[in-house]
Amino acid sequence: MNILSIETSCDDTGIAILEVENSKFPPDQINLKANLVSSQIEVHREWGGIVPHLAKREHQKNLIPVLKKSFQEADLKTEPFDFDSQKMKTVEEILEREEKLLADLRQFLQETGRPDIEFISVTCGPGLPPALWTGVNLARALSYYWSIPLIGVNHLEGHLVAPWITIDDLPADIFPSIFVLVSGGHTQIINARDFGQYEVLGETRDDAAGECFDKTARLLGLPYPGGPEISREAARWNQLSNQEKAAQPEEIKKIEFPRPMINSDDYDLSFSGLKTAVLYAHRQQKQEIIDHQYYVPKMAAEIQKSIIDVIIKKGLKAAREINAQHIFLNGGVAANKLLREEFKRKARQEGFQLFVPPFQFCTDNAAMIGLAGFYHYLQEDRDSWSDLKVNSTLRL
Repeated sequence: MNILSIETSCDDTGIAILEVENSKFPPDQINLKANLVSSQIEVHREWGGIVPHLAKREHQKNLIPVLKKSFQEADLKTEPFDFDSQKMKTVEEILEREEKLLADLRQFLQETGRPDIEFISVTCGPGLPPALWTGVNLARALSYYWSIPLIGVNHLEGHLVAPWITIDDLPADIFPSIFVLVSGGHTQIINARDFGQYEVLGETRDDAAGECFDKTARLLGLPYPGGPEISREAARWNQLSNQEKAAQPEEIKKIEFPRPMINSDDYDLSFSGLKTAVLYAHRQQKQEIIDHQYYVPKMAAEIQKSIIDVIIKKGLKAAREINAQHIFLNGGVAANKLLREEFKRKARQEGFQLFVPPFQFCTDNAAMIGLAGFYHYLQEDRDSWSDLKVNSTLRL
């Protein structure tokens, strides 16, 4: 069974083609024939964050070239399919606000036969509405034109199933498990009783972890995206010997930030207070200290440690209290090397095994959307191309 999946929830244009074997979830074997991502980081970097209308424009430009390349990489079989001008009238209605995408798609359909695809899986939320609609409208158009079933997928559930794409040593007794989902737009502690059975135990009350990384990086004059930049600068401080750290100015050595809500009785998190603490500490610092070579590295190290400490403590607290079998760390912030290492170490100390997807499946990708779609396909959860809508605030 071949699955075509499309991901445009934010600023990454993702297309994947998965081949799965058997009719159970998770499948015994997943052959990732193509998993392509076209990044928009350079487009948004000069603005210091994602600009929705620019994200939509880039998706319109990138979707068909990425789709073509994915077909080539997957070496998909296609059936003869004469260009249908009558069907194109409805395709034109679907893409009436997507002129560039419509022009590219028309040419693609004229050149391409009907592919050997069982169904199309597409992210329908949460995310940026202009970006989501571009991917959903392409999926609707392809579903209608080729008469292929369509399944709308919750982006967050895609992150939750991402470990099953490549991790071969997952135990059979998975559930119940705690999923710690940390990304640019979401930070949640989730009790997963089974696939499709999720309870959000706690979440951020304000900024997501990735959002906090981006905002504090901007305060320090670091480029977008902030997470990798904070991590890189923090590594410069953490690599110093104790003697070298002790030799730094007192103003730098005493930099320390709060761990908001780390001892609260619930599973909720908060990062806006950390952002404010960084702002005030930075404003009050003397210029000669700000210009010091280890000022930004120490600030970054403390920011990173504060975020990591809260995430780990809340995740372990939830795992203990629900008697979880395992803990999973998912989402773009899960690519943070120190978070992965510290969480694995502390989880092991408490008798838990932590599973984290490979880096490429932590960040947004279409492969995870295809796999989540397969689950719903087996549940016979299908969507009509004419009825599928975007829900930018969709929850688990």
